[in-house]
Amino acid sequence: MTAGRDRAIAVALAAFVIATRLPFVTHLLWEWDSVLYARAIEQGFHVSAVIGDQRPHPPGYLFYVALSAALRTLLADSNTALVAVAVIGSAGAVVLVYLAGRRFAGVETATFAALAFAVDPLVWAHGEIALPYIVLAAGSCGLALVFWDARRGTDRRAIAASVGFGLAAGFRQDLLLLLGPLWLWSMAGGGPRRVATGAIAVAAACLVWLIPSAAMSGGGEAYAGAVLSQSGSITGASALGAAGGAALWYDLRFTLLALGWGLFATGPVLLGLLLAPALHWLRRPALRWPGEPATFFLLWLGPGLAVYLLWIIGDWGYVLSLLPGLYVLCAALLERALGSARRAALSVWRAAAVALIAGTALFFVASGTRWSASLLASHDASVGGRVAYIRANFAPATTVLLAREDYQLARYYLPDYRAWLYDPAPASSADPRKRTG
Repeated sequence: MTAGRDRAIAVALAAFVIATRLPFVTHLLWEWDSVLYARAIEQGFHVSAVIGDQRPHPPGYLFYVALSAALRTLLADSNTALVAVAVIGSAGAVVLVYLAGRRFAGVETATFAALAFAVDPLVWAHGEIALPYIVLAAGSCGLALVFWDARRGTDRRAIAASVGFGLAAGFRQDLLLLLGPLWLWSMAGGGPRRVATGAIAVAAACLVWLIPSAAMSGGGEAYAGAVLSQSGSITGASALGAAGGAALWYDLRFTLLALGWGLFATGPVLLGLLLAPALHWLRRPALRWPGEPATFFLLWLGPGLAVYLLWIIGDWGYVLSLLPGLYVLCAALLERALGSARRAALSVWRAAAVALIAGTALFFVASGTRWSASLLASHDASVGGRVAYIRANFAPATTVLLAREDYQLARYYLPDYRAWLYDPAPASSADPRKRTG
């Protein structure tokens, strides 16, 4: 009965997410990386360190591109296919938040966490645009769920989880880095032999996307060189490189701001749920080894936070790897806090939960701020308007387009114009000169 009810709720959640995404989908590519995915769909997958030749950028996300390309055969254009993947990924991520929440909480609190996650402005917006970060959220939550089950499961379940880990990296290779410690913990429950077997399974599954990625990118050496070049440039500008403290301060502010948007009204609820036991502990501090649930959440969330603070937080969407875990943690803590609540207190909480979810959804739909429906519509209008204006007023043969963030959009939507990547920072005498011919 419980399993049947969970399935019914999961289906209802997926239907809710799809129904709320479809009216607000974007119709033009969102930004630089969106163009690279579209080019990979249309011209063929080819990872390169050369900006003009990236289809897409390293490390490539082969399965994400392949799924989008498959949908492209059924849909109008590459943007529609990429957005369709985002809509499907949104539904999957919300369902997985519910199912993961059910491991630690009852139906009511798990449903609250899933709905609060679904209507969050940052999450909602990323389900409407041609970027893969909502797929990252689904991958993070799905893997965390199977790792939790594998911790005390059989060897067969552990191998299945490891194979799933390697295959999921074909959609987002950063999952290997972000969830590697959690995978290791889940395998360690079965001893060294299970760890070794699981590692072989992960490596074998990774070959399924690694070999074709390298083959379509000029061979293993060229592919590895592109990935290392990309990683090296990131490291050089990170807190681990020459930028040091300045980069750390920027990453800290960016990460906190992105998490603020990603938690939105649920943020104060989660903060209160975390502060209450912390204050209680301060009254009688005692060092204890964290139990399995606490270790699970620490290993789910800690590595991602470390990566984003010390290495790279290049986009708002990066924190979508963390948000499912934070919402599931909220469900777990809520279940504990409401366990002894009386009927009147439960009624107040239910009313507050409904208001929180409805208010957050209304904010996305009606506000004109960042990560709102209005922002999505204005983006389409802006890109479309600029393309139309240039075509109406400037001849391709006598026009050069200068662009920085929108350089790839200019190349994609105005392919008959010359486009130069232009950074208005002071030029150096060592910079290559542009020649008009």
